[in-house]
Amino acid sequence: MEYAFDEDSFKWLAVLLPEEKTDIRDAYMLDTALMLLYGVAVCASPMDEQAMEEHLSDYLVQRLGLYRRETA
Repeated sequence: MEYAFDEDSFKWLAVLLPEEKTDIRDAYMLDTALMLLYGVAVCASPMDEQAMEEHLSDYLVQRLGLYRRETA
């Protein structure tokens, strides 16, 4: 089964990609899902926040920066 963010879930996305960016849309959807899961994990387990930050935070910020440049 295939999953994707629909228009109702756009309010949860960190960056909205323009429609013409179809070449990176799949990677963007996966990265966005990872960012949302990271946020949920930090909220659900504050004791693990430091460990998750050490492993994922820089990566997610870097990926988010790439998409921000794509929309500029």
